[in-house]
Amino acid sequence: MAGEHSVLFLQRRVGRAGAQSCLFRLARADRADGSRPMLVTAAAGWLTEACRTADIPVETRPFPSSRSLAGRLWGSRLWAWRLAARLKQLGRAPTIVVGNDHQESLLTRALARALGVPSGVILRSSGMTGRDFVKYGCGRHDVVFAIGEDFLGRVRAFPGGEKARPLFDGLAEEDFVQVPPLSSAFPERALVLGTPHPDKGWGDLLQALDRLPAEAPARRLRLDFTAAPSDAERASLGLDRFDLSLCRFLGHTDDFAGRLAGYDLVINASRRETFGMAALEALAAGRVLVSSRTGAIGQVLDEPGLLFRPADVEELAAVLVGLPAVWEAMPLVVEAARQRLAATFGISAALALFRVGVAAARGAELS
Repeated sequence: MAGEHSVLFLQRRVGRAGAQSCLFRLARADRADGSRPMLVTAAAGWLTEACRTADIPVETRPFPSSRSLAGRLWGSRLWAWRLAARLKQLGRAPTIVVGNDHQESLLTRALARALGVPSGVILRSSGMTGRDFVKYGCGRHDVVFAIGEDFLGRVRAFPGGEKARPLFDGLAEEDFVQVPPLSSAFPERALVLGTPHPDKGWGDLLQALDRLPAEAPARRLRLDFTAAPSDAERASLGLDRFDLSLCRFLGHTDDFAGRLAGYDLVINASRRETFGMAALEALAAGRVLVSSRTGAIGQVLDEPGLLFRPADVEELAAVLVGLPAVWEAMPLVVEAARQRLAATFGISAALALFRVGVAAARGAELS
Protein backbone atom coordinates (compact mmCIF):
# COMPACT_ATOMS: atom_id res chain seq x y z
CA MET A 1 0.00 0.00 0.00
CA ALA A 2 3.03 2.26 0.29
CA GLY A 3 2.91 5.26 -2.01
CA GLU A 4 -0.81 4.87 -2.80
CA HIS A 5 -2.08 7.60 -0.51
CA SER A 6 -1.10 11.00 0.76
CA VAL A 7 -2.64 11.81 4.12
CA LEU A 8 -3.05 15.42 5.20
CA PHE A 9 -3.13 15.50 9.00
CA LEU A 10 -4.86 18.38 10.77
CA GLN A 11 -3.62 19.28 14.26
CA ARG A 12 -4.18 22.64 15.95
CA ARG A 13 -1.76 22.39 18.88
CA VAL A 14 1.93 21.84 18.27
CA GLY A 15 3.59 21.59 21.68
CA ARG A 16 5.06 18.24 22.67
CA ALA A 17 2.22 16.35 24.34
CA GLY A 18 0.63 12.95 23.96
CA ALA A 19 -1.63 13.63 20.96
CA GLN A 20 1.09 15.47 19.06
CA SER A 21 3.83 12.92 19.83
CA CYS A 22 1.62 10.04 18.74
CA LEU A 23 0.61 11.82 15.54
CA PHE A 24 4.25 12.48 14.73
CA ARG A 25 5.21 8.83 15.19
CA LEU A 26 2.39 7.77 12.87
CA ALA A 27 3.17 10.36 10.18
CA ARG A 28 6.90 9.63 10.31
CA ALA A 29 6.31 5.89 9.96
CA ASP A 30 3.99 6.55 7.02
CA ARG A 31 6.65 8.72 5.37
CA ALA A 32 9.41 6.18 6.01
CA ASP A 33 7.32 3.50 4.33
CA GLY A 34 7.09 5.44 1.09
CA SER A 35 3.93 7.51 1.43
CA ARG A 36 3.66 11.31 1.32
CA PRO A 37 1.97 12.60 4.49
CA MET A 38 1.68 16.31 5.18
CA LEU A 39 0.65 18.38 8.18
CA VAL A 40 -1.46 21.51 8.68
CA THR A 41 -1.22 23.26 12.05
CA ALA A 42 -2.28 26.57 13.57
CA ALA A 43 1.21 27.68 14.58
CA ALA A 44 4.85 26.69 14.63
CA GLY A 45 6.25 24.62 17.47
CA TRP A 46 7.68 21.27 18.47
CA LEU A 47 5.46 19.26 16.12
CA THR A 48 6.19 21.35 13.03
CA GLU A 49 9.94 21.19 13.63
CA ALA A 50 9.84 17.44 14.22
CA CYS A 51 7.88 16.91 10.98
CA ARG A 52 10.22 19.06 8.93
CA THR A 53 13.17 17.08 10.28
CA ALA A 54 11.41 13.90 9.12
CA ASP A 55 10.83 15.36 5.62
CA ILE A 56 7.09 15.82 6.18
CA PRO A 57 5.76 19.01 4.54
CA VAL A 58 4.09 21.44 6.92
CA GLU A 59 1.65 24.27 6.24
CA THR A 60 1.03 26.64 9.15
CA ARG A 61 -1.87 29.07 9.31
CA PRO A 62 -4.20 30.23 12.11
CA PHE A 63 -7.27 28.07 12.58
CA PRO A 64 -10.63 29.90 12.55
CA SER A 65 -12.67 30.24 15.71
CA SER A 66 -16.04 31.72 16.48
CA ARG A 67 -18.49 31.72 19.38
CA SER A 68 -21.51 31.09 17.14
CA LEU A 69 -22.12 27.90 15.17
CA ALA A 70 -22.93 29.86 12.00
CA GLY A 71 -19.74 31.89 12.34
CA ARG A 72 -17.72 28.75 12.94
CA LEU A 73 -19.16 27.02 9.89
CA TRP A 74 -18.63 29.97 7.55
CA GLY A 75 -15.19 30.61 8.98
CA SER A 76 -14.28 26.96 8.46
CA ARG A 77 -15.44 27.01 4.84
CA LEU A 78 -13.55 30.17 3.99
CA TRP A 79 -10.42 28.84 5.70
CA ALA A 80 -10.74 25.54 3.84
CA TRP A 81 -11.20 27.17 0.40
CA ARG A 82 -8.17 29.36 0.90
CA LEU A 83 -6.03 26.50 2.16
CA ALA A 84 -7.14 24.23 -0.70
CA ALA A 85 -6.07 26.91 -3.17
CA ARG A 86 -2.74 27.26 -1.38
CA LEU A 87 -2.10 23.50 -1.48
CA LYS A 88 -2.93 23.39 -5.19
CA GLN A 89 -0.49 26.25 -5.76
CA LEU A 90 2.20 24.24 -3.93
CA GLY A 91 1.46 21.16 -6.01
CA ARG A 92 0.32 19.11 -3.01
CA ALA A 93 -2.53 16.71 -3.66
CA PRO A 94 -3.65 14.87 -0.52
CA THR A 95 -5.91 11.88 -1.07
CA ILE A 96 -7.54 12.09 2.38
CA VAL A 97 -7.71 14.60 5.25
CA VAL A 98 -7.51 13.23 8.81
CA GLY A 99 -8.10 15.27 11.96
CA ASN A 100 -6.22 14.32 15.11
CA ASP A 101 -9.16 14.37 17.56
CA HIS A 102 -12.77 15.50 17.62
CA GLN A 103 -11.94 19.21 18.06
CA GLU A 104 -10.44 19.15 14.56
CA SER A 105 -13.44 17.35 13.03
CA LEU A 106 -15.36 20.31 11.55
CA LEU A 107 -12.28 21.82 9.91
CA THR A 108 -11.24 18.40 8.63
CA ARG A 109 -14.56 17.87 6.87
CA ALA A 110 -14.55 21.41 5.46
CA LEU A 111 -11.05 21.00 4.02
CA ALA A 112 -11.81 17.55 2.63
CA ARG A 113 -14.88 18.96 0.82
CA ALA A 114 -12.83 21.85 -0.59
CA LEU A 115 -10.23 19.37 -1.86
CA GLY A 116 -12.79 16.84 -3.10
CA VAL A 117 -11.30 13.97 -1.08
CA PRO A 118 -12.57 11.74 1.76
CA SER A 119 -12.08 12.63 5.40
CA GLY A 120 -11.29 10.84 8.65
CA VAL A 121 -10.81 11.55 12.32
CA ILE A 122 -8.73 9.94 15.08
CA LEU A 123 -10.67 10.12 18.35
CA ARG A 124 -8.45 10.07 21.43
CA SER A 125 -9.87 12.29 24.21
CA SER A 126 -11.03 10.13 27.12
CA GLY A 127 -13.50 12.83 28.20
CA MET A 128 -15.29 12.99 24.85
CA THR A 129 -19.04 12.41 25.18
CA GLY A 130 -21.74 11.30 22.78
CA ARG A 131 -22.85 14.93 22.64
CA ASP A 132 -19.33 15.94 21.53
CA PHE A 133 -19.36 13.19 18.91
CA VAL A 134 -22.55 14.56 17.38
CA LYS A 135 -21.71 18.26 17.85
CA TYR A 136 -18.44 17.94 15.95
CA GLY A 137 -19.91 15.76 13.20
CA CYS A 138 -17.53 12.88 13.88
CA GLY A 139 -19.89 10.25 12.47
CA ARG A 140 -19.98 12.01 9.09
CA HIS A 141 -16.40 11.16 8.20
CA ASP A 142 -15.56 8.39 5.75
CA VAL A 143 -13.44 6.72 8.42
CA VAL A 144 -13.47 7.09 12.20
CA PHE A 145 -10.65 5.72 14.34
CA ALA A 146 -10.83 5.34 18.13
CA ILE A 147 -7.70 4.92 20.23
CA GLY A 148 -7.78 1.98 22.62
CA GLU A 149 -10.19 -0.94 23.04
CA ASP A 150 -12.26 0.50 25.89
CA PHE A 151 -12.67 3.85 24.17
CA LEU A 152 -13.58 2.13 20.90
CA GLY A 153 -16.47 0.42 22.68
CA ARG A 154 -17.69 3.75 24.04
CA VAL A 155 -17.48 5.43 20.63
CA ARG A 156 -19.39 2.62 18.91
CA ALA A 157 -22.24 3.20 21.35
CA PHE A 158 -22.59 6.86 20.31
CA PRO A 159 -25.25 7.74 17.70
CA GLY A 160 -23.49 7.25 14.36
CA GLY A 161 -20.38 5.74 15.97
CA GLU A 162 -21.05 2.14 14.93
CA LYS A 163 -18.53 2.28 12.09
CA ALA A 164 -15.59 3.33 14.30
CA ARG A 165 -12.42 1.37 13.68
CA PRO A 166 -9.74 0.30 16.17
CA LEU A 167 -6.42 2.11 16.35
CA PHE A 168 -3.70 2.43 18.94
CA ASP A 169 -0.80 4.78 19.49
CA GLY A 170 2.38 2.97 18.50
CA LEU A 171 5.84 3.36 19.97
CA ALA A 172 8.95 3.66 17.80
CA GLU A 173 12.29 1.90 18.22
CA GLU A 174 13.93 4.91 19.84
CA ASP A 175 11.33 4.85 22.62
CA PHE A 176 12.97 1.63 23.83
CA VAL A 177 16.30 3.28 24.51
CA GLN A 178 19.09 1.90 26.67
CA VAL A 179 18.34 3.30 30.08
CA PRO A 180 20.20 3.62 33.37
CA PRO A 181 19.81 0.41 35.40
CA LEU A 182 17.38 0.48 38.27
CA SER A 183 18.88 1.01 41.69
CA SER A 184 18.72 -1.97 44.06
CA ALA A 185 17.50 0.39 46.81
CA PHE A 186 13.94 1.68 46.97
CA PRO A 187 13.98 5.21 45.49
CA GLU A 188 13.68 8.42 47.45
CA ARG A 189 11.93 10.28 44.62
CA ALA A 190 9.19 9.45 42.08
CA LEU A 191 7.89 11.14 38.95
CA VAL A 192 4.10 11.65 38.91
CA LEU A 193 2.50 11.77 35.46
CA GLY A 194 -0.39 13.93 34.34
CA THR A 195 -1.79 17.41 34.73
CA PRO A 196 -3.83 19.24 37.39
CA HIS A 197 -7.05 17.95 35.80
CA PRO A 198 -9.09 15.95 38.36
CA ASP A 199 -9.12 12.92 36.04
CA LYS A 200 -5.35 12.58 36.43
CA GLY A 201 -5.72 11.49 40.04
CA TRP A 202 -3.16 13.67 41.81
CA GLY A 203 -5.51 14.11 44.74
CA ASP A 204 -6.01 10.32 44.91
CA LEU A 205 -2.25 9.81 45.15
CA LEU A 206 -1.82 12.34 47.93
CA GLN A 207 -4.73 10.80 49.85
CA ALA A 208 -3.16 7.37 49.50
CA LEU A 209 0.19 8.60 50.81
CA ASP A 210 -1.59 10.25 53.72
CA ARG A 211 -2.99 6.87 54.74
CA LEU A 212 0.36 5.07 54.85
CA PRO A 213 1.92 4.14 58.19
CA ALA A 214 4.56 6.61 59.34
CA GLU A 215 7.26 3.94 59.03
CA ALA A 216 6.38 3.03 55.40
CA PRO A 217 9.25 3.94 53.03
CA ALA A 218 6.77 5.23 50.43
CA ARG A 219 5.45 7.74 52.96
CA ARG A 220 8.77 9.59 52.60
CA LEU A 221 8.79 9.63 48.80
CA ARG A 222 9.58 12.98 47.24
CA LEU A 223 7.14 13.57 44.40
CA ASP A 224 7.95 15.45 41.21
CA PHE A 225 4.78 16.24 39.22
CA THR A 226 5.06 16.68 35.46
CA ALA A 227 2.95 19.86 35.37
CA ALA A 228 2.69 23.03 37.42
CA PRO A 229 -0.85 23.87 38.62
CA SER A 230 -2.10 27.40 38.94
CA ASP A 231 -3.31 28.65 42.33
CA ALA A 232 -6.91 28.09 41.22
CA GLU A 233 -6.14 24.52 40.11
CA ARG A 234 -4.38 23.76 43.39
CA ALA A 235 -7.42 24.99 45.27
CA SER A 236 -9.93 23.10 43.13
CA LEU A 237 -7.99 19.84 43.56
CA GLY A 238 -7.61 20.39 47.28
CA LEU A 239 -3.84 20.04 47.04
CA ASP A 240 -3.28 22.63 49.74
CA ARG A 241 -4.91 20.29 52.27
CA PHE A 242 -1.79 18.12 52.10
CA ASP A 243 1.78 18.55 53.24
CA LEU A 244 3.47 19.52 49.95
CA SER A 245 6.93 19.95 51.45
CA LEU A 246 8.07 16.80 49.62
CA CYS A 247 6.49 17.85 46.30
CA ARG A 248 7.83 19.71 43.28
CA PHE A 249 5.77 20.83 40.28
CA LEU A 250 8.13 20.70 37.31
CA GLY A 251 6.13 22.03 34.37
CA HIS A 252 6.33 21.03 30.72
CA THR A 253 9.40 19.67 28.93
CA ASP A 254 9.96 18.72 25.30
CA ASP A 255 12.53 16.12 26.45
CA PHE A 256 10.24 13.68 28.23
CA ALA A 257 12.61 10.75 27.64
CA GLY A 258 15.40 12.71 29.29
CA ARG A 259 13.17 13.46 32.24
CA LEU A 260 12.20 9.80 32.64
CA ALA A 261 15.86 8.77 32.77
CA GLY A 262 16.23 10.63 36.06
CA TYR A 263 13.72 8.43 37.94
CA ASP A 264 13.50 4.76 38.89
CA LEU A 265 9.84 5.03 39.89
CA VAL A 266 6.98 6.61 37.90
CA ILE A 267 3.42 6.89 39.19
CA ASN A 268 0.33 7.16 36.98
CA ALA A 269 -2.73 7.78 39.17
CA SER A 270 -5.07 8.65 36.28
CA ARG A 271 -8.76 7.87 36.65
CA ARG A 272 -9.39 7.67 32.90
CA GLU A 273 -7.23 7.17 29.80
CA THR A 274 -7.95 6.13 26.24
CA PHE A 275 -4.46 4.64 25.85
CA GLY A 276 -2.04 5.98 28.48
CA MET A 277 0.93 6.80 26.27
CA ALA A 278 2.98 8.68 28.89
CA ALA A 279 2.77 5.70 31.24
CA LEU A 280 3.71 3.32 28.43
CA GLU A 281 6.66 5.53 27.51
CA ALA A 282 7.84 5.17 31.10
CA LEU A 283 7.73 1.38 30.75
CA ALA A 284 9.52 1.57 27.41
CA ALA A 285 12.23 3.59 29.12
CA GLY A 286 12.72 0.85 31.68
CA ARG A 287 11.16 2.62 34.65
CA VAL A 288 9.09 0.94 37.36
CA LEU A 289 5.48 2.00 36.79
CA VAL A 290 2.82 2.12 39.49
CA SER A 291 -0.40 2.70 37.59
CA SER A 292 -4.16 2.62 37.59
CA ARG A 293 -5.71 0.01 35.34
CA THR A 294 -6.58 2.46 32.58
CA GLY A 295 -6.05 2.51 28.83
CA ALA A 296 -3.76 -0.18 27.46
CA ILE A 297 -1.52 -0.44 30.52
CA GLY A 298 -3.00 -3.70 31.80
CA GLN A 299 -2.26 -5.33 28.44
CA VAL A 300 1.48 -4.99 28.90
CA LEU A 301 1.97 -4.76 32.67
CA ASP A 302 0.62 -7.81 34.48
CA GLU A 303 2.26 -7.39 37.89
CA PRO A 304 -0.61 -7.10 40.42
CA GLY A 305 1.67 -5.38 42.91
CA LEU A 306 1.99 -2.37 40.58
CA LEU A 307 -1.63 -1.89 39.49
CA PHE A 308 -4.74 -0.52 41.19
CA ARG A 309 -8.33 0.32 40.29
CA PRO A 310 -8.83 3.91 39.09
CA ALA A 311 -9.76 6.29 41.93
CA ASP A 312 -9.35 3.50 44.52
CA VAL A 313 -7.30 5.27 47.18
CA GLU A 314 -7.15 2.23 49.47
CA GLU A 315 -5.81 -0.07 46.75
CA LEU A 316 -3.25 2.54 45.68
CA ALA A 317 -2.10 2.85 49.29
CA ALA A 318 -1.72 -0.93 49.50
CA VAL A 319 0.41 -0.96 46.34
CA LEU A 320 2.67 1.75 47.74
CA VAL A 321 3.04 -0.03 51.08
CA GLY A 322 3.99 -3.32 49.42
CA LEU A 323 6.32 -1.99 46.74
CA PRO A 324 9.57 -1.82 48.79
CA ALA A 325 9.30 -5.52 49.66
CA VAL A 326 9.30 -6.54 45.97
CA TRP A 327 11.59 -3.82 44.64
CA GLU A 328 14.51 -6.17 43.96
CA ALA A 329 12.34 -8.16 41.52
CA MET A 330 11.44 -5.07 39.48
CA PRO A 331 14.18 -5.29 36.79
CA LEU A 332 12.76 -8.61 35.54
CA VAL A 333 9.17 -7.32 35.75
CA VAL A 334 10.02 -4.16 33.83
CA GLU A 335 11.99 -5.99 31.13
CA ALA A 336 9.12 -8.41 30.54
CA ALA A 337 6.73 -5.45 30.22
CA ARG A 338 9.07 -3.72 27.76
CA GLN A 339 9.19 -6.80 25.54
CA ARG A 340 5.42 -7.19 25.66
CA LEU A 341 4.98 -3.51 24.87
CA ALA A 342 7.28 -3.66 21.84
CA ALA A 343 5.54 -6.76 20.50
CA THR A 344 2.00 -5.45 21.04
CA PHE A 345 2.11 -1.73 20.40
CA GLY A 346 4.87 -1.05 17.89
CA ILE A 347 4.41 1.77 15.40
CA SER A 348 4.45 -0.59 12.39
CA ALA A 349 1.36 -2.43 13.63
CA ALA A 350 -0.38 0.88 14.34
CA LEU A 351 0.42 2.12 10.84
CA ALA A 352 -0.99 -1.07 9.31
CA LEU A 353 -4.32 -0.55 11.12
CA PHE A 354 -4.40 3.08 10.05
CA ARG A 355 -3.76 2.25 6.42
CA VAL A 356 -6.52 -0.33 6.30
CA GLY A 357 -8.96 2.34 7.45
CA VAL A 358 -7.64 4.89 4.97
CA ALA A 359 -7.92 2.38 2.12
CA ALA A 360 -11.51 1.61 3.09
CA ALA A 361 -12.39 5.31 3.15
CA ARG A 362 -10.88 5.90 -0.25
CA GLY A 363 -12.58 2.81 -1.65
CA ALA A 364 -15.95 4.08 -0.46
CA GLU A 365 -15.27 7.46 -2.05
CA LEU A 366 -14.30 5.95 -5.40
CA SER A 367 -17.13 3.43 -5.58
